[in-house]
Amino acid sequence: MQDNPDLDPLKQNVIFEQTPEGLHIQIIDQEGKPMFQSGRAEMAGATDVLLSNLGTSLASLPNPIVLSGHTDAIRFADSSKYDNWDLSSDRANATRRVFEASGVSRDRIIRVSGMADTQLLVPERPTDPSNRRISIMVRYQEPAQPSAPSTKEAEVAPQQTPAKEMNTNEVKQAELAPPPVAPIGEQVFQNLRNALR
Repeated sequence: MQDNPDLDPLKQNVIFEQTPEGLHIQIIDQEGKPMFQSGRAEMAGATDVLLSNLGTSLASLPNPIVLSGHTDAIRFADSSKYDNWDLSSDRANATRRVFEASGVSRDRIIRVSGMADTQLLVPERPTDPSNRRISIMVRYQEPAQPSAPSTKEAEVAPQQTPAKEMNTNEVKQAELAPPPVAPIGEQVFQNLRNALR
């Protein structure tokens, strides 16, 4: 963003956050600096360039991506034809198209959704501009599962010492334990931040 003067005003519009689910990137509106045309899914100003740069940076990663659009709580005058659900979905889809045009593989985008005003960034101020945003979750990859031995391999495998029987509580805890995840490395996180600065 430092190298591109057009993106300089948008520095405050990008938020990075490491979460248990993955790397959460939010592109938010600022007062007087909207990311999209008011009430529409057409990108305003340098938003297209910003999202293209981000898409190019994400294109080289294998991680699945979830895109969500969010609006503030201001209603449309005639919500019977078009409302915040439609708008947030359309903006998320506009972001998906920019990402795909920037090299992000189509099969890596696993969900695109419109959230309307159901998850406000600033709940105490429902009409605050920062509630209007695009949320990009770059999810951790699930570790590869070891393949089960074939029947033949199982037959010739040496007998293992029988494991002690687990009681019911141990079985339940084993079933409820979350699967281990492969986190996004600190270097990848820094590279993404640098690509947008």
